[in-house]
Amino acid sequence: MAMSKKITIYDEKKGYGSNAQTGIANSKTIWCSEEEVSVRNSFYAMSAGITISKQVVIWKREYNGQSYAEFSGVKYKIVSVHNSRDSALKLLVILERRN
Repeated sequence: MAMSKKITIYDEKKGYGSNAQTGIANSKTIWCSEEEVSVRNSFYAMSAGITISKQVVIWKREYNGQSYAEFSGVKYKIVSVHNSRDSALKLLVILERRN
């Protein structure tokens, strides 16, 4: 699985360390790969009242607890982050589209 797409992960904060015009802090654009949302993850999310929009894999060392993402011009909330099933160096990130 090639990391061939880019995703921007960030936090929305006001105050010290954030961009005063955008309210974005801790922002970075990183490489990722998009995956099909599994039936298992969809079921667990729906039972919690969440609609999964995207599922991406990123390198573990690049994630620092950010809460939001922008992928292909669309903004998402990071709902869940856990180890990828194929590598201890990667994270599976579950995204929910923001309104």
